[in-house]
Amino acid sequence: MPVKSYKDRNGKTKYYASFYYSDYTGQRIRKKKEGFATAAAAKQFEKDFLEQHSGSSDILFRNLAANYMKDCAQRLKPTTMQAKKVLIDGYVLPYFGDLPISEIEPLHVRNWQNQLLKGDHSPGSLRMIHSNLSAILTFGVKYYGLPRNPATLAGSMGTLKRQKEIHFYTLDQFRQFLPFVREQFRLPLKILFYTGLRIGELLALTINDFDPAAGTLDINKTKSSTLKIIQSPKTAKSKRIVTLPEFLIHEISNYIAARFYDPQPQDELFYWLVRNTLSTEIHNAAKLAELPQIRLHDLRHSHASLLISMNVPPLAVSERLGHETIKTTLEIYSHLYPGTAASIAKKLDEFKI
Repeated sequence: MPVKSYKDRNGKTKYYASFYYSDYTGQRIRKKKEGFATAAAAKQFEKDFLEQHSGSSDILFRNLAANYMKDCAQRLKPTTMQAKKVLIDGYVLPYFGDLPISEIEPLHVRNWQNQLLKGDHSPGSLRMIHSNLSAILTFGVKYYGLPRNPATLAGSMGTLKRQKEIHFYTLDQFRQFLPFVREQFRLPLKILFYTGLRIGELLALTINDFDPAAGTLDINKTKSSTLKIIQSPKTAKSKRIVTLPEFLIHEISNYIAARFYDPQPQDELFYWLVRNTLSTEIHNAAKLAELPQIRLHDLRHSHASLLISMNVPPLAVSERLGHETIKTTLEIYSHLYPGTAASIAKKLDEFKI
């Protein structure tokens, strides 16, 4: 149906698009959208909408990307979606957005890569940017008749992020550090050090998650520092029960009694705490204590280091930290098990024939 004009409540001329399309079941449906300032904008909306629902490889890349993101939104967390959107909007759409996907060749991808390689992007960032382009085009191969993925044929760029060097405080260093922390920040930092929680897991804790009788914390959610939303933990294994040392049970109980007049189960335990403020506190306290600077996440590494120094088995360390597999734990902390290989060899000597 043609684009038509109408007068809005203020007497201004506006345009609407009204047309039919077939959904995934083959049912014919009418689509109408009003409020366009120009007839051209209304026609463009109709064109884009029909492209997105056609399943044809003539679809523009930006429309394919929009459909890909809609599909991902049903499967990925909001924080992951936000990260993808930043990369796609910033580095992929400006180059490929107005190209029909059927016209994108490996040479286009290679030229795009060469432009990005001239910048100051890290190898890990380059790899992530390319991976998002390739994922969109793979979506086109699966659902829009694209014969092959030109990003795969062009080859990747960058490298996988290398494991960052692990920094942590020993128990003695943490004891040296803590007196320089302001009083209100000591408990949350103690919880991070003695439990290995991620900062998002700490911020998401509610009073109901603390069981003083059992001496545990129920880790069942995480709080995004950027979007300020509560969502499910990082992985399925991140949902766990963490046991607490006796002194920490008492400190948390005393904190709740002093801080909350009428505590409710869903009250956030550290409703007043901001991640950046806590990071600043760590920086300032480390400087005053004349200790190496560490990040918030390094307190998690500190806890893992403490457990390993106590000869806690790797599987138990993995379960306490909420790692998806023990392989993850060993990959991150393998350097903290320097005697493992020698110990294995020595034990095998006992079985000498």
